Amino acid sequence: MTMPCVVAVEAEAEHVDDRCESDISGVATDDTDLSSLSSDDDIAMEAGSVVYRHQPNPVFNTLLTCCTVLMICFVVGIGIGHYFGLSVQ
Repeated sequence: MTMPCVVAVEAEAEHVDDRCESDISGVATDDTDLSSLSSDDDIAMEAGSVVYRHQPNPVFNTLLTCCTVLMICFVVGIGIGHYFGLSVQ
């Protein structure tokens, strides 16, 4: 008696449609159009109003430039040291 029950369950499992909804309905979706996701209605912008203005910080820029130059010199020095260290052995 249990055998027909098992066969019926297996038969139902063979006919399960695992495609996504757009594949089943045949409707093609365009994932490249993202214009519907933006909500510009929520932002009240007046003509000519400035929301953000970037103000560069020359002291911080100089500090970052000096750190970058020091790191490049450090890396080049380590590379030269490793090269000479390997060539001596």
